[in-house]
Amino acid sequence: MEFSLQNGFALTVSDDRIDVRGGGYRLFSFPVSTPCDAYLPNCSVAEDVDTGLTFLGARETDGCTALAWTAESSLYRKKEYTVRICDTYFTYRVRLFGSAELERVRFFGGGGGTKYFVSGYFDCQADYHTEQTAHYLVGHERALQPYLFSPPPYVVPFWNEFNDKIVSVGIADRPGCNNYFRFTPSYEKPQKMWFDVPYYGHDAVRGEWTSPTVRVSFGDDEWREIERYCRWAEKEFGYPVRNGKETPPWWKKPIFCGWNEQYNLRQAKRASGEFADTKSLSTQKNYTEMLARIDRVGLRPGTVVIDDMWQTDYGRNEVDTAKWRDLRAFADEQHRKDRRVLLWWRLWSPDGLPGDECIVSDGCAVAADPTSPVYQKRIAQIVRTLLSDGPGCMNCDGFKLDYIYRLPPLGDRAKPHDPTVYGLELLRIYYKTIYDEAKKVKPDALIDTSIAHPYFADVFDVIRLHDYSAIQRSTVSMMEFRAKTVRCAFPGALIDTDGANSYTGDAQEVLFHNRRACRVGIPALYALSNLSDADLEEIQREWDEYRVGAER
Repeated sequence: MEFSLQNGFALTVSDDRIDVRGGGYRLFSFPVSTPCDAYLPNCSVAEDVDTGLTFLGARETDGCTALAWTAESSLYRKKEYTVRICDTYFTYRVRLFGSAELERVRFFGGGGGTKYFVSGYFDCQADYHTEQTAHYLVGHERALQPYLFSPPPYVVPFWNEFNDKIVSVGIADRPGCNNYFRFTPSYEKPQKMWFDVPYYGHDAVRGEWTSPTVRVSFGDDEWREIERYCRWAEKEFGYPVRNGKETPPWWKKPIFCGWNEQYNLRQAKRASGEFADTKSLSTQKNYTEMLARIDRVGLRPGTVVIDDMWQTDYGRNEVDTAKWRDLRAFADEQHRKDRRVLLWWRLWSPDGLPGDECIVSDGCAVAADPTSPVYQKRIAQIVRTLLSDGPGCMNCDGFKLDYIYRLPPLGDRAKPHDPTVYGLELLRIYYKTIYDEAKKVKPDALIDTSIAHPYFADVFDVIRLHDYSAIQRSTVSMMEFRAKTVRCAFPGALIDTDGANSYTGDAQEVLFHNRRACRVGIPALYALSNLSDADLEEIQREWDEYRVGAER
């Protein structure tokens, strides 16, 4: 069967695969079969193999063509495949009948090689392993990864070298069913590829199970394809939409975060023979001195971020009074100077938490557990203590959520208190619990974190673009790439451009980055010691121009 699509693409559907052509070239050949591997009772992994595949026919539905196959399998009583072909894309799902604990689904991984012609792709990992496996691809701008978005949009645009045609492959599921962490292209030579979606036993087939929907779309521009994926996911699955409430003006003001300045202070101490750790330098004394210089040169940030670690431990988030003798007085003083205070919060850490608040593996706490009722109560208490203006509370103004990408280790199959929740669903519960509790305490509290997936539209206020590393390329290139990704997912969302230059930080780089940041989103400054007063005055001039545009 032949299907002509828009933008010069065509599909050829045979008994066991779907070939994609564009501009006269074969771009992909998708096998219909998808292995759905499962755990055996002894915890070893059994690979799923289709032992028979039968095409059932085609029918027209709502202007699209629906195709169906049935398969016999080595692990399941029956498998069903459904493909729905529309004008500019097709969708694909597999339904399983039987009983099994899913280890992973390898979309398009069965029935022979998958042909592809690509130059690079956007990484779609969102778990603990991101730091170890992030790809530093070179040779083309399209190869630059979103890096630490938690999560990124789960769509991979492929660009071919023959005719600039884009084939993008994305995945999404109904609310409550996104129990996976990754959607990762996996390769074998020669030209064999599939899309890996690991479950590690955190989802199961109990009679019948339907996979997430894979969407394969076609066009001429990768950014447009990412945007189309996001709008499709919102509409198809009824994902939350951004609220239309008026944005508090202070959310848009420039940010000063003390993290890199803590590092500069550490370097100065070590140069003088005194050992110091960067985290030990998040103190009231140091931040007061940082802000004294800011005041002296006339720099006017609207938000101050107190970074790692103002707390005694990462799990309980209690103020370390040895370092912050009176955080409440500090916050009140910033308010008098028309500045707000955000506190850095490292998520997932079990540090200091009892076992009933954690995900436990082999008797060891591996992560805080957002589904634990006891930990949920702790989150409420943490938020109230840090944000409320009541007696004994700190009267701060929001949180910069970090380390969200360090999701609990998966391979050991550790389960949260609610074993039906994992993957993106666990991530969403964590975000939403903090977000909702913050709004209860202080309606204009600011939640600043790194999200670029449409399922998470209602759990943030500002999107942070995250740390930059010069190992890859210029920080401005990364900033603009990530900002484009955010705007595909959330048009009009506020963007914290971030100023954490991990391996740079000289004045020239900081000034250049700040200049461009003012045109991308909310500018953020992370260090002072490496900048002269004249440098800071130049930054303020850029901030003044930024504010004129932000207040329109």
